Amino acid sequence: MATEQQAPEQGDKNDKKVTLTISTLSGDYTHDFPEHQKLQVVIEQTVDKLELQGDGPWILEKDGVELSPEQTIEQAGLKDGDVLTLNPQEGGGGSERR
Repeated sequence: MATEQQAPEQGDKNDKKVTLTISTLSGDYTHDFPEHQKLQVVIEQTVDKLELQGDGPWILEKDGVELSPEQTIEQAGLKDGDVLTLNPQEGGGGSERR
């Protein structure tokens, strides 16, 4: 029976995990994420786990460079052990008070 001969390793390659640490003002969150995971899910999971306050949007950065939440971990070129920062977006343009 050919169906029983599928190698489990094949699924493992597609489900490669990347350990990321997300640093916030409220603490750090380290987790193994699938490399095909969108960064938006990483943001949402971090906000949930650390019970962060704020409506967002949240800005995820690596080395001061903003990452698109629509990218996957793999597309963003993130590697095992990378440390990212997560902060709420400051008021968008023209936030000067009068």
